Amino acid sequence: MATCDTSYLCALYFPQSHSAQALEWYLKGAERLLLTDLVLMEYRQSIRLQSWLFHQDRRKGFSEKEGVKALQELELHLSQKKLRTIQYHWPTVVREMERISDKHTVQKGGRLFDILLIACALSLKEEEFLTFDQKQREIAESEGLVVPFS
Repeated sequence: MATCDTSYLCALYFPQSHSAQALEWYLKGAERLLLTDLVLMEYRQSIRLQSWLFHQDRRKGFSEKEGVKALQELELHLSQKKLRTIQYHWPTVVREMERISDKHTVQKGGRLFDILLIACALSLKEEEFLTFDQKQREIAESEGLVVPFS
C-alpha cells in the first residue's frame, strides 16, 4: 500500500513535468493508494491558494475554473472509489512526527506538513510514499519508505 503528498496529487490533476510519472503509477496501482485527510486538506487548500495567486497576478497559479475542475476530478475519483481514504491514530502520528523531526530537521530541513505526511505513512505501516519533493523524498527514504520516483 502507498500514501502520497500533495506534489503527487497536483501532478496527477494538473499537467506538469511529473504528470506522466504520476499517471503511470496511478494506472498501475490506484487500488494501493490510500489518502489521509491531511493530504486531502493540503491539496484542497493549495488549489484554492493557487486560484487566489492567479487572481492577484495572472503569471502565478491558475484560474479558479481550472482549480474547480481539479477539485471536482478528485471528488469524482473519491466518490467512485478510484481513490480511497484511510484513518490513522493521531497520537501515533504526532509521536512519529516528533521523532522524525528530531532526527532529520536540523540536518536536512523539512516543513511540518511534509513530516506529518511521512509520519502518517509510517504510522499506517505503509511501504511506499509518493512524492516529487526532493527533501521529502530524502526523509521518507531514510525512514525506510520506498519512493518510486527519482
